[in-house]
Amino acid sequence: MWIEQWGYRVHKNLSGVIVYIQIRNLALKGLVVNVNNVLSEKNMELMTIREILSHPDKIPQTWLYLPPDKTTWNLDTQGVFSLDSWDFPPDSDEYLPKQAKNDKWIETLDGSSIEDVVSYAQGQSDNVTLDDLFRSFIFYYENDAFLDLD
Repeated sequence: MWIEQWGYRVHKNLSGVIVYIQIRNLALKGLVVNVNNVLSEKNMELMTIREILSHPDKIPQTWLYLPPDKTTWNLDTQGVFSLDSWDFPPDSDEYLPKQAKNDKWIETLDGSSIEDVVSYAQGQSDNVTLDDLFRSFIFYYENDAFLDLD
């Protein structure tokens, strides 16, 4: 995407979003784009629970949405993170992934909680498996508490 290649700085004002682009030390001002669409393309990609639990330091700090039937969740289940709702008007649902709106996917845990679950589990043993992390994730989702792996 050309915006990512050249870099950008976003300035929000009352009339919309203005993007200032630096190209070879020349500043082009006044290009109006829908930054939410740019962010959507980048951040609302499907990821497996395996990928999320394997690299919690690389996930967004927003909410993870998963398919509504939690009995079918496993390490290969795909989920998607929302965008940050603070970047949208209060009455907007544009920060929600299309799966949440169209397929009734449910909000599970935010990125910070997922990081905490993984960290807590790894702090209990040097040999924590992905299955242990998955069980810890499910336990935290259902009980709002950390799982003791002993």
